[in-house]
Amino acid sequence: MEIELANQQRDIKITEWFGQYGRRLLAFVRSKIQDIEVAEDTAQDVWLQLTRQQDLEEIEQIGNWLFTAARNRVTDYYRKKKTVPFSQIA
Repeated sequence: MEIELANQQRDIKITEWFGQYGRRLLAFVRSKIQDIEVAEDTAQDVWLQLTRQQDLEEIEQIGNWLFTAARNRVTDYYRKKKTVPFSQIA
């Protein structure tokens, strides 16, 4: 019962963060990745990464965490692609 309550509180916290940061995070990723589907997948990966974090209480500033994770995902995307000129990612 205690674990279930903790999971519910965790879900509520993530839902609140999504409401607060979801659109801005997607807009940030879309400003870096022109392909809309890839940008949406990248932003979704950031949220998935957040749900997999063991202790959300250790994240001091969630906005910084989300945008850093998104920037890292964008960088990974371009590293894999390699044919994109640097001017498109800056």
